[in-house]
Amino acid sequence: MSIPRWTPLGALALHGLKAATESIENDSGNEYVALGTAEFWAASLDEQLMRTFGAAYDAARDSDEQGQVLPGIRLVRNGITHGAVIAAEPSGLRWPLEWPLHWDPTVYGPLETLLADWVGERMQNKSVPQQDDVYRRLLEGRELSVPLKAAIDWFVRLERVQWDLDTA
Repeated sequence: MSIPRWTPLGALALHGLKAATESIENDSGNEYVALGTAEFWAASLDEQLMRTFGAAYDAARDSDEQGQVLPGIRLVRNGITHGAVIAAEPSGLRWPLEWPLHWDPTVYGPLETLLADWVGERMQNKSVPQQDDVYRRLLEGRELSVPLKAAIDWFVRLERVQWDLDTA
C-alpha cells in the first residue's frame, strides 16, 4: 500500500522527536521534560498514520521490531497528558544510600507505578490491553531513549520509502 507524501507537520514532528530524544541522552536533569516532548511527538506521528491508513498501518507497525514500541509510547504520552504521571525513575541511586554509589541512567518505571499514580480515571478503549502489554515488554525498566530510538528508526524507514508500507 502506497502512502501519499508526508505532510510538513509530519516532518516537523519527526524532527521534534529526534531533538527531544537527543536531549534525553545529552541534557542531564532535563530528561523528564524531554521525555514528555518526545512521547508527544512519537504518539502524534503514530496516530496520524493510524487515522490515515487504518488497519494496514497498525498491522505493519505491530509486526515490525522497531514499530511495535509505539503503543507503549502512546500509553506514556497519555499518562503524562491525562494522568499527570511521571513515567520515569532513576535506576541507580535510591534511599537508603548504599556504598558504592551508582549513577545509573533514568529508566521507564514499572507499569503498576505509572497506573497507580494516574490522576483521575484512565479512559478505557480497545487499545488499552495492547498498550499495557507493550509497555511492560518493551519500555518498563529500559533507558528512556531506547524505545524512542526504535520509534525514530521506524518513522525514518517509512519516510525513506515514501511511506509505502509494502516496502518498509
